[in-house]
Amino acid sequence: MSRKIRFKLAFFIVIVAVVVVGALWAGRGVFNSQSEIKADDLATVQQGDLVLSVVATGSIIPIATVELKSKASGLIKSMLVEEGDTVREGQTLIELDKELLQAQLREAEANRTAAQARRQEAESEVASAITMKKKLEADLRNLEGNQDFIRRQLARQQNMYAEKLIPRSDFEKTERDLQDALLKAEALRSELIMQDARIEGARKAVNRVSAEVVQTEANLDRQRENLRHATITSPITGKVLRRHVEVGDAVSSILQLGSQATLLLTLGDMTEVFVEGRVDEADIGKVFIGQQSRVKVDSYRDRTFPGRVTRISPMGEKIDNVIGFNVRVSISDTEQILRAEMSANAEIIIQEKKSVLTVPENAIIYDKERKTFAQLYNPSAPDVKKRVPIKIGISNGTTTEILGGLKRGDKVLRAGAEGLI
Repeated sequence: MSRKIRFKLAFFIVIVAVVVVGALWAGRGVFNSQSEIKADDLATVQQGDLVLSVVATGSIIPIATVELKSKASGLIKSMLVEEGDTVREGQTLIELDKELLQAQLREAEANRTAAQARRQEAESEVASAITMKKKLEADLRNLEGNQDFIRRQLARQQNMYAEKLIPRSDFEKTERDLQDALLKAEALRSELIMQDARIEGARKAVNRVSAEVVQTEANLDRQRENLRHATITSPITGKVLRRHVEVGDAVSSILQLGSQATLLLTLGDMTEVFVEGRVDEADIGKVFIGQQSRVKVDSYRDRTFPGRVTRISPMGEKIDNVIGFNVRVSISDTEQILRAEMSANAEIIIQEKKSVLTVPENAIIYDKERKTFAQLYNPSAPDVKKRVPIKIGISNGTTTEILGGLKRGDKVLRAGAEGLI
């Protein structure tokens, strides 16, 4: 074989080798482009329900909470309930030591009895003084009548004495009798004035003692009330949420110390509970009374409790320079398994669509004109990744409704996937 032929053959072999290597390299590139797309970079177009909502985070709160304090002071003798017990309105919860209170009640009863006796004595004194006055008035009337008789007799005797029919001694004796009657009448009038003063004094004594009776009766009522307050009952039907004292602890009266008085029990009406959380001012306009909600608590992660909005605060509150409004969501808990102060999230439903096509929000591509596209992935097609225009609906921030451009089961690339432009 000539040298020229060998050279051509070698050149041909080199060319074939380059072509084969290039083909292999191109195939490797295609293979690599497919292998670099991971499963986490793909999302499937699904059909399901999509909810647009606002979340209010808070804790479970009973519809009514009572911090129970005592109106009486003393030592706790017995505790009749434990935390978690269900109690009814009027049920006895705590008994204070009543020995001192009973002694004070007996003393108050004795003081009232003594005051009533003094009042009766003063009233008797008034009655006696009035009786004596009536007697003096009767004596004065009799004496004044006798004076008239003596004056007439003296007038007759004066004529008879002038005619020498009676001795002078009889005339003078009648004059003395008249003077005596006049002096006695004057003494009786003075006695009547003094008697009026005694009656007035006796009546004042009655009023004074009557006031003492009222005071002792008020004190007696107070001691009876204190004794009743030593038996502490439940003001509501509910549960004992917390017990703050034990047997033997000293209890101070709320009537004396007000808010600083001893806290005994915390009670709650758990027949109805609610979540109270903050909603941002940007979302509060979408919330209204009666709006349906879904409540989830950390203790029951696999359950959702239905609820509804029952109160929206009319005034916002600024926290960390962010305005928020308190919203109350009442919860339907027919089993009464929720407990006070459990952490809870209330998802207030703004809009809900049933059986719609959805993709994750990070699979949506927006151009400068805010037109929407998706990167459709099809490993069997010549173009593995194809950018297609789509039409979207509502979005809750993580999932977006697809109105057109994709069908159920399509695979699309998420933002950040290899090769996504």
